[in-house]
Amino acid sequence: MLTSDRAFWSDSGRGSTIHNLVRCKGSLLNGAIQKPTAPANTTVVVSGKYYPADLWVAVRDTRLMGPAAQYLAVEIKP
Repeated sequence: MLTSDRAFWSDSGRGSTIHNLVRCKGSLLNGAIQKPTAPANTTVVVSGKYYPADLWVAVRDTRLMGPAAQYLAVEIKP
């Protein structure tokens, strides 16, 4: 994920549970994750343990997206 929108990597206190998994430091992505939008009753099961909010990195080359851009890369192992 690559964005210059701070709302993706900073916790504003307004996020849904699914969004907070990538915003709030220390949030564990694991187990059954309920999709917060339609269609209802859609679930994804994550068998590993991931802490995506802890992995945001500032983009060094500001020509790409400006000075405030950050990216998140999470390796999901089978």
